[in-house]
Amino acid sequence: AFFSFLYPGIDPVYRRLILPFHIFGGTANIVLTGAVAITGLTEKALFSLKSKGAEYRDLPAPAVIINMFGLSIVVFTVLVVWLVTKPEFRRRYIPAVNAPQYKLRREQTTE
Repeated sequence: AFFSFLYPGIDPVYRRLILPFHIFGGTANIVLTGAVAITGLTEKALFSLKSKGAEYRDLPAPAVIINMFGLSIVVFTVLVVWLVTKPEFRRRYIPAVNAPQYKLRREQTTE
């Protein structure tokens, strides 16, 4: 789906068929990326703070920073998924001026 939307010569019918898979793949990708980032932050917080003598449950300054960063990742992921699923934020199809169906019309008007 990524290459079909990058290559400009693909027929719009095929793009329309691939679009739901493209949306699902992108949404799944952002959700899984957010989950991996949160998992990495949790591991870093639990293991690195324990080795420095400060317990995570006491909430030292690095723990608060890690928590705020994790919260921002969750909010960002939720907002992106929400925007992707809202129909009013979808891109509307506007035919390009250089599209093949307009070539004949341009040639007729310029002569």
